[in-house]
Amino acid sequence: MSTRDTHPIRNSVIASVLTAGILYGLSWIPHLYAWCWARICELWRFLGTTADVPVWLIIFLVAGLIPTVRKFVGFVLRTRKPSFRDYREGNFIGAKWRWDYCGNEPVNLWCYCPRCDTRLVYSPEYHLYSASRTHFNCEACNSEVFCETGDKDYAIAKVSRLIERNIRIGEWQNFVKPRP
Repeated sequence: MSTRDTHPIRNSVIASVLTAGILYGLSWIPHLYAWCWARICELWRFLGTTADVPVWLIIFLVAGLIPTVRKFVGFVLRTRKPSFRDYREGNFIGAKWRWDYCGNEPVNLWCYCPRCDTRLVYSPEYHLYSASRTHFNCEACNSEVFCETGDKDYAIAKVSRLIERNIRIGEWQNFVKPRP
């Protein structure tokens, strides 16, 4: 799990200031902007020429192939080591849980019956003078799978913390099969 902080606004401001500084520095080179504009005009005229097929169409098709070639080369050369993002299922507090990732955080976290793999439903139980509880039930097995103190969101947050702990200490590797 990455502990690096991201600051998109700060980074955008820094990039803008650096770009302005570089462009100002380049303005000291005599006739540089005129030369660049002449090259852009030549490129535009070249793209307008035709052989049997317009040149711009050939360049467009070749540019469209670049991401495909890049993905293919990455697929061929990638290491076979699993990533923590392959860790998408685990057993916690008596149920099977599944999730996806958004960035490095587990999202769409929900529990399933460990016997029949049915998505569990919850029913809150509120008490006036004691802690509330939430029951997670399997409608297919017609049984209570587990009961957690607090509401549904607390149970989900608890499992999310357990997942993050497994990722942080590297225990997730015990639950993920190596890639073929």
